[in-house]
Amino acid sequence: MTPRTTFVIFALLAAAVPARAANPAPKLVYKIDSVIATDCLKYVWDQFRANEGFDKGGGHAFYSHLYAAQGFYMAGDQYWDNYFPKTRDQLLAMQQPDGSWMGDGIG
Repeated sequence: MTPRTTFVIFALLAAAVPARAANPAPKLVYKIDSVIATDCLKYVWDQFRANEGFDKGGGHAFYSHLYAAQGFYMAGDQYWDNYFPKTRDQLLAMQQPDGSWMGDGIG
């Protein structure tokens, strides 16, 4: 993940505004209602779609997914439903028999 991608992910998370859903269900939804947040979301989404592998480039793949997953979840089903199933399957395929993952040695 490049430094620009890292900055954009944090900007996206900071710009998301919590809002209660119209229905009485307890699920908290987020509005991405600023131009900056929308642009950040598009940039991160494009970066993740450009590379089919788990590592999206720039190292620190697990951190990239940790923060991007939060942004995609807050952005709604359109993003989450496209992101999560494939990433889940990649994580399960990479899991070691003892339940661990081989990381990049950071964190």
